[in-house]
Amino acid sequence: MYEYFFQFADIHIRIAAPFRIHVSSESIPFMSQGIEEPHLILSFLPVDSLPTISLDGNWIEDRYYRYVRGLHEIFVRSFPGADPYARLVCGDGSIQCEYLSNFESKFAETCDILNLIGLEKILLDHSGFLLHSSLICHQNKTILFSAPCGVGKSTQADLWNRFRSAEILNGDRAGVRFSNDFWCAYGMPFAGTSGIYQNASAPIAAVVTLDQGPENLIQRLRPMEAIRRLLLECSCRRWDSEFMNRMLDLLLKFVGSVPVYHLVCRPDEGAVNLLYDTLLKDGLL
Repeated sequence: MYEYFFQFADIHIRIAAPFRIHVSSESIPFMSQGIEEPHLILSFLPVDSLPTISLDGNWIEDRYYRYVRGLHEIFVRSFPGADPYARLVCGDGSIQCEYLSNFESKFAETCDILNLIGLEKILLDHSGFLLHSSLICHQNKTILFSAPCGVGKSTQADLWNRFRSAEILNGDRAGVRFSNDFWCAYGMPFAGTSGIYQNASAPIAAVVTLDQGPENLIQRLRPMEAIRRLLLECSCRRWDSEFMNRMLDLLLKFVGSVPVYHLVCRPDEGAVNLLYDTLLKDGLL
């Protein structure tokens, strides 16, 4: 049996498998010594067959081709119409993955496993969520730039690195958690095209949603508008009503404590200066 230990957003995970797992480059900074008590234990068990799925109307199919029933059992398949090759049995602090032996290659990479178990659910179970954003650290506080792909998250992070010497912690998705009475942002093993992924964290100064425009303009968002924009960029199990209810409750708590701004901007130093001056005026830096 092979064991692997990881820490994501201060959540400790132990993986036990009867096969070797290739730890991808973006996951290496998140490996730990396994000294801490794990919050979650993921174990793999080869089986000759899986229980038959009865399509009786109680099952839900999500975009990742998983069959789901309630919160405790998930059947995984490769594509619509295919038979499942694995079953996840979820317990309190544990996930057991029963898999057909000839599908062992599905779990060869750590990125495959993280997609399998769903870090968004693990974060939510620990008062956190996964936000599509570029994460920077400036003066020991973090700023998250969040927007759809192609709008300019990485560009604004790069500009802050260039003009304000901010450190870029993550280029594509950041973990956000409420821990020890404050909200903190964490680098995660998802870099996107930036190639930047650090196992580092700091308290959050602000979240900034982005749009491109002919001039630089900024406004602080009201809570409901902030939730609407953030929810679009959060990793969610949208097919799971209980997950979504919990997620909305957490976002409501988040926007009640952390300021969310909307920045319409150009890719220039003026955008950096406008945001910096706004955060300074509001006492956030």
